[in-house]
This record gives sequence, structure tokens and C-alpha cells, in this order.
Amino acid sequence: MKKSFLEMKEEAARLLDNDDLRKENLNSVEVSFVIAFFAHLKQRRFNDEPYLIHPLSVLNLYRRLTCRIKDEKILEKYQIPYLGVEEVCLLHDVIEDSAFSMEDVRNIFVENHFGDYFTNHIEKPLRLITHDKRQGYKKYIQIVMQDEIASLVKFLDMQDNSLLCTLKGTYSEIDLKRLNKYQYYAKKIDEYFHFTVKFNMLHKLLEFKDFHIESYLN
Repeated sequence: MKKSFLEMKEEAARLLDNDDLRKENLNSVEVSFVIAFFAHLKQRRFNDEPYLIHPLSVLNLYRRLTCRIKDEKILEKYQIPYLGVEEVCLLHDVIEDSAFSMEDVRNIFVENHFGDYFTNHIEKPLRLITHDKRQGYKKYIQIVMQDEIASLVKFLDMQDNSLLCTLKGTYSEIDLKRLNKYQYYAKKIDEYFHFTVKFNMLHKLLEFKDFHIESYLN
């Protein structure tokens, strides 16, 4: 990592024309976004779209499934992970697919006064979700499933990757193998952690219980 975080932040603000990134104190999700922006800046997905769209899509999928609820107690009631999830959504491919090391990412969080938060809520799931390519995919998923946040983000990651495969319309043999792999292991994760059941229960609460959902939305 050659640039300082301040340089990264200023360049991201300029390239994206986003004054919010110029403020002195970014929150932990914004810090994660700046890291992901530079980690994936010149990368493309297999459909040739900018790679950054993928971690943003994973984050937005989590926010849609949780209806952007910020009340931790409601999410805890339905056993839906919250602390660290949005950051790991943005960072989940950074260590695996860029020049950033775990130490680089940790140091940036420390610099931005989120060192304890990184240690307590981000570091473990980020480490587990980073695929060591020397491991087979089955073993990798077993490692991911040691942590609920890593498993949730991987589940959402595979949902987004599966959507990209289906949007192509025509499939090569490689596409079909990739899609089948994502669907198979997403099902395995869901069978163990019951994420779909938990999100459905949350949605039923929001639909049928008499409280003002607007107070939980941005």
C-alpha cells in the first residue's frame, strides 16, 4: 500500500465527486468503502463491469434484507448479525484479490480510531472469508462457517454472484459450474445458520406488527 489513507480518501472524493468523503472523521463503513474503492479500482468482474459494484451489491443486499434497521436489539432478537457485517461486505475480497494485507487494513482502522472495533467485529470474519487458493472450495466453506458474520457475508456474496451468472442469459460450461457451486454452498450455509428463515421472520414482523418502521430507516 503506497498511498496514505488521507491521500486515498482525497483521491476517492475527487474521482467520485463525493464531498462526504472529504469530512475529517469517516465512520467505519466509509473507511471500508475507501479501502475497497482503491483495492478494486482497476479490477473488472467476469462480465467486464467494475469490480467495486460487487461489494457494494453485497452491502446493499444486506441492507435490503434487514430493511436498513439500525436497532441492534431487533436484529439480535432474530439472531441476525449486525456489528461488523457492513464493513465485511465491503472488504470481503480486499485481502484475497488486491495488494492490501490484513495489517494494512488493520492499520487504517487504527488510524481512524476504530482499532478496537476492527479487532472485535471485523478481523476474524474478514480473515476467515479470505480464500487461500491452496485450499479446495469445500474446505474453504468449512472454514468460513466457523464464524456467523463470515458465513452471512459469504451467503450474500454467492447470492450476488449467482445473480450475475443468471443475468448473462447464455451459459458456458464454466458459467454453469460456477453457478451450481454458488447455489450448492449457499444452501449449505443457509441450512446451518437459517439466514433465510431469520430474514423472513424479520419481514413478517415489519409487515404485521404495529410499529413505525420509518423510525428505523435512513
